[in-house]
Order: sequence, then C-alpha cells, then structure tokens
Amino acid sequence: MRSTYFDKGCEHYHRKEYDKAIEYFQLSIAKEFNRAGNAWLGQCYEYGLGTEKDLAEAKDLYQTALIRLCGSPGSSLGSSNGSSRTQQELVLWLEQRLEKLKNIPTSDEQNRFIQELGNIKVRKTSIASGNPTIRYNTNCTVITIHKIEPFCTGFLHAKETLPQLNKEWTCDGLNRFHDGYTLNTDLFSLTVKRGTGNTYRATTELATTTQASHCSSGSPGSSSSPGSSGSSGSSGRYICTVHFPKDANLEYIYVQESILKKVHDLLFQIAQEILPAKLKEISDKIGTTYEKCIVERRGHGNYSACNYAKGKLIEMRSTCIQLPIESLEALCVHELTHNFITPHNTEFYNKMEELGNKLEIGGQAICELYHNLFNEGRWRYLIF
Repeated sequence: MRSTYFDKGCEHYHRKEYDKAIEYFQLSIAKEFNRAGNAWLGQCYEYGLGTEKDLAEAKDLYQTALIRLCGSPGSSLGSSNGSSRTQQELVLWLEQRLEKLKNIPTSDEQNRFIQELGNIKVRKTSIASGNPTIRYNTNCTVITIHKIEPFCTGFLHAKETLPQLNKEWTCDGLNRFHDGYTLNTDLFSLTVKRGTGNTYRATTELATTTQASHCSSGSPGSSSSPGSSGSSGSSGRYICTVHFPKDANLEYIYVQESILKKVHDLLFQIAQEILPAKLKEISDKIGTTYEKCIVERRGHGNYSACNYAKGKLIEMRSTCIQLPIESLEALCVHELTHNFITPHNTEFYNKMEELGNKLEIGGQAICELYHNLFNEGRWRYLIF
C-alpha cells in the first residue's frame, strides 16, 4: 500500500526529524486535504519542533483541524505505525489544546488589533532582558522579546500596553500633535501639518521682521509660550514646519513619535545656531570669556547647561531654545558666573547679580528669572 504524505510526516516525527515532518504535514494538508495534518503540524508549532515556536500559528492550525473534523463526521484521521485515532478522540484532544491556548490571540485577532493601533512588528533578540520593550520607528511599533519567547508574547505585551500608552501620550501636556498644531516661542514658531506625500519632512527658515511679527500673533488652538513677547530678537526668529504623510493616522502612537523625532532633529539644528550666538552676546556684554560652547541634544526636559573648568567648555542643552529670551539670558549669566566661582553658594549668587547688573534687565531680575526656571518649572514643554 502506497504511503501518504501524512504517513511519511508521522514517520519523520517519530524519528524526531521534525523539519522533514513539517514538510510532509504541509503537503498532506495542501494535496491530500488531510485534517489530521493540521493537528500534527500545530503540535510542531506549539512546542517549537523543527520550527520557531509560535503559539498563535498552533492555535490557528488546531482551530482549522477542529472545524474540518466537526464539519465532516465519521471520517478516519489517518494512521501512523499501525496506530489510529478516532475522530472523537482527536476532537477531544484538539479541544484540550485549544483550552490551553485560549488566551493566545489568533492571526485574525492580531490583524484586527494591528488595524486599530497601527503596524506592529515583533523583533527577537538573544540579549536576555526582563519584560518586552517597545520602540517606535517611522512606520511601525517594534516590540522586542527574547529569542526563546513565542511571537505572541510580544503581541500580548502590545495588546496590554499600547492602548494605555496611546491614551496617555501627549506632546504638549494638553493634546497630541494634530493637523495644524502650532507652538510659538520667542525664538521660533513650530507648525505640524499633513503633507501631500508619503514621508515625514521638516523645514526651517529664518523669518523676516514681518514674518516674525505675524507668527507671534499665534492662531486659534495654538500653544504659545507663556509671557512670550513675540520679539524676533537681533538674530531673527525661525519658522519651523513638520509635515507628516497624507495618509498617516494620528491616533497611532508610532505616527506621533515619528513627528516628534522630526521635531527633535529640526529644533536641535536651530539650537546649534541660536545658543552659541546668544552665549557669545551675553559674555561680551558682561565682560567675561570662555573657550568653547557646544550644544547637546535634548536634555530630558531640563533647561540645563554646564560650565567645565571655569570656561574651558560650556555645554548647553538644545531644550534651551524653548525659553523666553530673558530667561535664556539669565541661564547664560549663570553659566558664565561659574568662570569665577564654582559652587552654588551665597558668594556665587552675589557675583551672578553683579554680572547681571551689566544687562539692561538688571541683576536682581536675572537671578529671579533663573530660579523660576526650576522652582516653578513653568517653561517645560514636553516636545523634548
């Protein structure tokens, strides 16, 4: 009697030649329409025999086998090495497997979830870590899990975590980026809007006096910096625009994060122009010097700067460009005071007030502006 693809698959399975067994079980399903082939193949996926462990795929195969069996009563299930299972026995066995995997999402459930939350991909790594991690790329949300974990581990983590993150995620403390979102500060204006293409784009230009005056007036629904005077300053005011893809769904967290990345890049670019120039301007006015100024990206929400070795190097965070001009000047005076005194003591703040008196605003106001940055936290925008 000629052996079937299913019989050959069972033979290889019992010899623990699982890769060959999978090949024959797949042939038995495709060419012989063997319903038991789905069950045996599902077992390979459930336990990772000859293939990567995939509980979602195993559940799909078990469900397919059960549907086909229940839809065709009385049929034989195939044999292996002289042994056989009745349809009733296999149905019972399949029901037990499905009960064990009842919390595992099927591929249909995964597809429905992905349609709701955007493109989700699971990445496996050999580096041991605790819980799965989430990272946002331009076109998808990436869930990273350990290589020994089944795909559904990452999917279940996304299913539990992403809805809450999407619900809580904000970019300005009030709402997410939306089409027409604007942020106006003394040094730049930012607009986020839907583009006409399929990519994320960022552009910036130095405004003329007329443009700067127009932008400072804001627009309905804009987020303007408190107390912003709208002055363009001696170096002008930057007009920044970020376009997101025409078909992008702003409800997806990876779309919001992709816009945020473009905003980071764009504002870091203009910070490299603005901050060193402002520090040089203030140092000339108060009569002190430094050797080098560098701009560091972001800074975890703090408007901080560091003075190394009494003026050898002054490092400023790119977040500082969100400050009103007078607050930025206060920060510059603070760092330049470290050229004379290192610790933050009474002598330091007396010196800071003395240097601040060389500016039009006055030393006392400079000290108050600096302390307000940290005591009130009033200028902390979450776009960084």
